[in-house]
Amino acid sequence: MTRKEALELIRSEINARPLTDFIMLEKSKGGMYVCPICGSGKGSHKTGALKVYMDTNRVICFANDECFTSKGEDTLGALRRIWNCTEEEAMRRTGYDIEDFIKKPMRTMEPRKAQEASQAPQVQLEQEEAPDFTSYFKTMAANITSSGAMEYLSYRHISLETAQRFMLGYDMRFTEGTGGKSWRAIVIPTSQESYVARNTDTNADKGNRYRKVGKAHLFNARALKRDAGRALFITEGEINALSIIECGHDACALGSTSNVEKFTAQLKAGRRPLIVALDNDEAGQRAATKLADVLKRAEINFTIVNVYGDHNDANEALITDKEAFTAALDAAAMTTTAAPDSISSYIKRLMPGEIHSFNEASHIKTGFDVLDSITGGLYPGLYALGAISSLGKTTWAHQLADQVAASGKHVLYFSLEQSKLELASKSLSRWMAQRDYNTALDSVAIRRGVTSKGLAAAISEYTASVGNRLSIIEGDFSYTADKISEYVNRYIDQNGVRPVVVLDYLQILQAGDQRSAQRRDDIDINVTELKRLSRAKNIPVIVISSVNRANYLTPVDFESFKESGGIEFTSDVVLGLQLDCLDEDLFKEDGNKKIIQKRQRVKEAKGADPREIRLVCLKNRYGSIDWHTNYRYYTKYDLFEEVTPDGFVPTHEPTPFDN
Repeated sequence: MTRKEALELIRSEINARPLTDFIMLEKSKGGMYVCPICGSGKGSHKTGALKVYMDTNRVICFANDECFTSKGEDTLGALRRIWNCTEEEAMRRTGYDIEDFIKKPMRTMEPRKAQEASQAPQVQLEQEEAPDFTSYFKTMAANITSSGAMEYLSYRHISLETAQRFMLGYDMRFTEGTGGKSWRAIVIPTSQESYVARNTDTNADKGNRYRKVGKAHLFNARALKRDAGRALFITEGEINALSIIECGHDACALGSTSNVEKFTAQLKAGRRPLIVALDNDEAGQRAATKLADVLKRAEINFTIVNVYGDHNDANEALITDKEAFTAALDAAAMTTTAAPDSISSYIKRLMPGEIHSFNEASHIKTGFDVLDSITGGLYPGLYALGAISSLGKTTWAHQLADQVAASGKHVLYFSLEQSKLELASKSLSRWMAQRDYNTALDSVAIRRGVTSKGLAAAISEYTASVGNRLSIIEGDFSYTADKISEYVNRYIDQNGVRPVVVLDYLQILQAGDQRSAQRRDDIDINVTELKRLSRAKNIPVIVISSVNRANYLTPVDFESFKESGGIEFTSDVVLGLQLDCLDEDLFKEDGNKKIIQKRQRVKEAKGADPREIRLVCLKNRYGSIDWHTNYRYYTKYDLFEEVTPDGFVPTHEPTPFDN
């Protein structure tokens, strides 16, 4: 298929669905919505502004012609304007993989008759470039009462009534993807264009137990849009979903957690409390964590519950003791729907897992020994680091990133101002100075191409120490919090690790789709989004921020951050770098004559080599705030050297950065 053909097919599929299938809209009066672009429709009368015409899927804002064209936009056009992105980006955000479509050959699809659709009410119907299996499903469904099918259903404790409700079939000569072998298989439709075939031979080897045919779909996806308020269980396998349904509850099956990102739009369309009940084994728990990340990112309410006890999955629990399994499902559903935010339910069901997750991501050593001895290291949460211009906040954070990577942890450093060349040369200069201050090259010399034996050794040793664990992502002055979140999510999915994230720095970060009239409000939005990222992914996020120029002659405090948005209220930890001299008695005195003296003292302190710097704690949700640490800052070599108190003994494992 050509790219043009793929785009046209995706365009037609998206435009065949209403806007509300892809994004949540705030309801107003008269069947209308609040416009997500101009915000109209929120007035005291809530008369509404946005109209979605379900018969034509056109979208019009009656309050502002600039939001959409006067004749309205189709669904894809509306998404482009709302998300302020290209057509292809909008396609990707709705879950369509353009490259995947291009790889597929064009196929002729059988006509879809309304009568056929009505005979299979539980089958998810979606237009996709894939064959139409409706006739096959009807033929196989006629075989479901045969002895081989009934024997398998009995073994699985699935009733004929449940099987017929979901149009299960029986293929006595199934050969799709079997390597020429013939199976007797139960056919489970997952959409009009896809199904799962399960081998009825219970002794078949692992590679011949089931086959998925067609593009993956949610099993029983229609359940997402019905019975609002009633709990809906989410399983991985279709047989497990059927097992829960057999006990009188409702369930959907993902089919594969590798496809969970594609189902976000469908999950958003639902209004039901979701209970994640994947398998009890290690793989199932990893899958549950991945699913939870996606649901949190999509702001979909859910809970994770073990309803299987000591059993591995729903079908095993059903076969062993249907009465006990039904009681467990009843209890989970009652807790979820009656009081979804019950603290007792949280403590019993979710708190142990979250404690484990928190501790798993905690105690990340910074490589600054005194700091680590006071704080215990980095924890999941939002850290804000502030200082006046040119005091070394980027250098301190970048050195911390080097040290964290050298200790074995992954770090994503988003540099929105400085280039990779600048930061890499600073790392090498710092590395050389830690080993021999007298022969080290400064970063400018390295960037000019000056070479030495020490530099060659530094390159070899430094790259070996940080490996592939430190990534420097250059900004282009158009980076948004959403773009950072997308990068982090993709990195976690592809590498299976949770990195420390550093953003340098906050004031350069753009506001994206939520841009406001006031820059301060934009910063507040970004701080909130970065806090959401730290919570959703359970990772430390360190944000570098500038502070008021008025703090040039005063110690850093919360007033220093007043122009930086809601850092004081949203951050978990707030740190500030300042000249150590600001704690001297001179800076506690008032008067114009003292200002001249203070300026002279600050000038002397900034010109010193090394420069005496103090890190102060203003807020700390993980412990005491009554502490500070001191550093000697060798500006020429971009090196912070910690001042250790007398008798101090470091407790961390040595890293290649240690002298």
